[in-house]
Amino acid sequence: MPQRFEPHVYKKLKEVQNGTRKQYETITRETLTNMNDNAIKNLATSWGPFQIMGYKCIELEISVSDLRGEHAVYWGIHWIEKTYGKLLRQARFKDAFHYHNTGKLYPKNGIPKTHDPTYVERGIMYMNEFSKNTIKAQ
Repeated sequence: MPQRFEPHVYKKLKEVQNGTRKQYETITRETLTNMNDNAIKNLATSWGPFQIMGYKCIELEISVSDLRGEHAVYWGIHWIEKTYGKLLRQARFKDAFHYHNTGKLYPKNGIPKTHDPTYVERGIMYMNEFSKNTIKAQ
């Protein structure tokens, strides 16, 4: 499974661990107590087929290995349902793609703030392409 280390997330998590930052999302200093540098790097890396950030395992009450192991699809879908499943059910796909990548809704000014500026647009394009190629159940 591909993975992607996020240096800016690592830096923020280290600041929380060192006490120079109060928290990062739901992560507090107490959460990171006794974690070594490799553990922090794992938390600052996205894992599995849905590229879920390692630190999300803390709110899911699982280990990082669950995000990259044989149950990675299950945990990815569980996280998606928990965090923005409502957006998907409402067919708010731009918001859902943007939320998955940034933790925020698609900006009202229409300028996405993702690492890849075409992330949302490509996601919608792939959805449309896959829906054209879907075989209808009998």
